[in-house]
Amino acid sequence: MSDKYRTIIPHVGLHKTGTTSIQASCQFRHHDLLLRHGIKSASFSFMGKLRANHSGPVTAALLDDPDQYSEEWRVGLGGDPGRAQQEFRRHFDQVLENPEADTLLLSGEIFSIFQVKHMKQLRKRLLRHAEQLRVLVYLRNPLHSIESMMEQRVRAGAVPRPDALVGLMKKRYLNLEKAFGPALEAYNFDDCASGPLGLVGSFLHTCGVPEQDLRDMEVEMANVRGSLEGYRIMEAINLRYPSNQETGQTTMRQPRDTRPLYALPGARFGLFDDGEARWLQQAQAEKHWFEERLGIKFKERAAAPPEGTWGFDTLAELEGRIRELPLPELKSAALDFLDEEAGRLEDTRRDTATILRFIARRIREIAAYPPPPVLREIGPAYFKAGATQVRQYSPELSLRLLRVVQMLQPDREEISKKIAQLERDLADSDG
Repeated sequence: MSDKYRTIIPHVGLHKTGTTSIQASCQFRHHDLLLRHGIKSASFSFMGKLRANHSGPVTAALLDDPDQYSEEWRVGLGGDPGRAQQEFRRHFDQVLENPEADTLLLSGEIFSIFQVKHMKQLRKRLLRHAEQLRVLVYLRNPLHSIESMMEQRVRAGAVPRPDALVGLMKKRYLNLEKAFGPALEAYNFDDCASGPLGLVGSFLHTCGVPEQDLRDMEVEMANVRGSLEGYRIMEAINLRYPSNQETGQTTMRQPRDTRPLYALPGARFGLFDDGEARWLQQAQAEKHWFEERLGIKFKERAAAPPEGTWGFDTLAELEGRIRELPLPELKSAALDFLDEEAGRLEDTRRDTATILRFIARRIREIAAYPPPPVLREIGPAYFKAGATQVRQYSPELSLRLLRVVQMLQPDREEISKKIAQLERDLADSDG
């Protein structure tokens, strides 16, 4: 084996172009297939765990301060990032200095957000150990890229604005072009994803795996686009409780604390506008710039918002998903959003509005009670006495306490009559 690689392939993203699926396939599912064709996907591990995404390990190995790009690399390090950085440096040196194949593959989308000086630092480091570089970058319609970034950021606790994201794709591509020059190879994400080999198969073929070994390959896609309904609930939560990561504020938020909403079924998330918004015009101009510069054709965006939001599948899972939120504050923000959405739909979709209100009310009422075993231990007599004591100055609370008694003693006709009378009294007072 030569003391140099024939080729090193840095796969640099861009973000939201299927990098997670590509990385998982190269590191775990198709690692041996790559090796059979002379391609080594670099392996970085810490505390016995392999990292399919090379973003963190390579950044930590290359730079003294990897946090300047993202602290995500610290996840799963057991509170010992200093030792992890030493391990990643050792692994990086080892994989560069001891070739086990003709080609080395490094995949990290974070490389695309490096400053140009750090991109050049990475290029210089790799060229010491290779005859050539092939820098692979995948591009998609800038509007689709903005939508994916917005979904990723709302999951991180932010309330993203599309106008703040316009131009990022072009800026990152130009930086890569400046740092890597003719070694940069641009591919149309849309064409690759819709082609006969699929995105991952197309990527492996580009790296050097023959097409006949890739036919009928099954690949699970990661980070599938979420629903519009889930996005809007997360956005409402973030408006009330912004995350520390995005705002610097001290809040109770934790990473991925809205995860139960990620897979809420519903209408496909997207940005929809009348076409007059300035950010949309800028995104369209950016799309045309890429198409003319690279001679590619991007997939067009959906022109109109989806019909049928808050369909049966969404409503069937909505209560369970909100109950899974880890903090009562997050649930409260989600339920307030359901009430607001019900008000918006009242005139056009009254049935849906009624169901949304019912779900919100049901979660609030059940959350207000202690768990049934605790209620049984306290006993119905306690709640019955309390209902009598507060009846005069708080009939609403008296009604809630009587319903607890009814839950514990469902066959007591006397309690049912008292509840019915109190409900009539409250209805008359509202009228």
